[in-house]
Amino acid sequence: MTANTRQTIRVELLQPGVFIQLTGKWFSHPFVFNKFKIKTWNQIEILEKLGVREVAWIPEKSDCWPKENHEAKARAAEPEQVTSKEDDPYVALMWRIKKEQMEHLRQIHENLRQCTRDYDRVVKNVPALMKQMMTGSREAVASAKETVGEMVDTFLGDADAIVHLINIKEKDEGIYHHSLNVSVLSIMLGKKIKLTASEMHELGVAALFHDIGKNQIEKKVLKKKPPLTRAEQAVIHLHPQYGVDILSKSGIRDTAVLRAVLEHHEYWNGTGYPAGLKGEQIGKFARIIRMVDFYDNLCNNPDAQARMTPYEALSHMYTKLRNLIDIDLFSIFIRSMGIYPPGTVVQLSNGETGIVITINPNNPLKPSLLLYDPNIPREEALICEMEEHEDIAIEKSIHSEELPEAVRNYLSATTHVTYFMEKGAAAPR
Repeated sequence: MTANTRQTIRVELLQPGVFIQLTGKWFSHPFVFNKFKIKTWNQIEILEKLGVREVAWIPEKSDCWPKENHEAKARAAEPEQVTSKEDDPYVALMWRIKKEQMEHLRQIHENLRQCTRDYDRVVKNVPALMKQMMTGSREAVASAKETVGEMVDTFLGDADAIVHLINIKEKDEGIYHHSLNVSVLSIMLGKKIKLTASEMHELGVAALFHDIGKNQIEKKVLKKKPPLTRAEQAVIHLHPQYGVDILSKSGIRDTAVLRAVLEHHEYWNGTGYPAGLKGEQIGKFARIIRMVDFYDNLCNNPDAQARMTPYEALSHMYTKLRNLIDIDLFSIFIRSMGIYPPGTVVQLSNGETGIVITINPNNPLKPSLLLYDPNIPREEALICEMEEHEDIAIEKSIHSEELPEAVRNYLSATTHVTYFMEKGAAAPR
């Protein structure tokens, strides 16, 4: 046998160190995963008691070869099958743990569904808010501040808020998802750098309306792919001032909000617009929005072929855009988003493929993942909280284009990368 073959072998040939894959559904056995490395002889005995005769052996992930045929103990009869969970105390314990995992999994899925419902409720209001702001509506300002206030209150709650990946369908109203994304991530970063509640409210409002000035520009210019003519570039460069004018007309007088909208295209090295400000001449809110705006545009490029994974986007920003952003704030942003931000598709050391749905602030290398398993409906998909599995690690990040179509669709890896927050008090353990 070569190191890259997958062989079917009899259970009695197993020994600790052999990496195996079980067939059938995850719910039909008491083990945590369908793929795992045998650690103890007890695990082999459990397989035998469950009536498992053969398993798949994966040589490249094994520490040793299975036993030779002559080493296997002779069997006079078929393996004993466990017909009751109480037949063996250790098996009963494993099933009890598995049952707890299944209940925990159900709660996680409910938390994610609630988070998605909250997101849908908020994003549904954004188009109307934008249109009302264009008419100078004071009511729209109050509604916007209330929306941002809910998000700020979530981040300032007694427990830490968790930023989740939200799967949405492709829509024409991408600008509204972008605005909400920038607002959520800006508020998250504001919490990390210890802004006051009042400052986080101002930052959230500025982030939500940072691009509202684009409503004054013809869509054919906005949607035109580079290169733009000088005249077209000049028109685009007017949108920050247009934004300030629109917000002022609607009754927003917060200097910090207006300044952030005006300066959100200023670059750290002084090459931005409209004033060519440099370094700390640029307000902190604008520096935050500029950075998050870059990140979201890289992840959610209108051209699906040009989109980057969140992991790639952070790497690209660090290597190619670091002269344009406040690198100190960016370092905090990376720590906030995790080494593998939500939306990153990864391959685990046990061969599983999953998409990061939640970061782990205490251990960036151990996020929570939604795992691909064609035997389980997507709405009930397995979720692996990596912190609970010391022996499993992320081996690499995978671009969605590298995935088979079935895996890509299951993980929703082709949709926009969109975030929303769940209150920490309701968070998974």
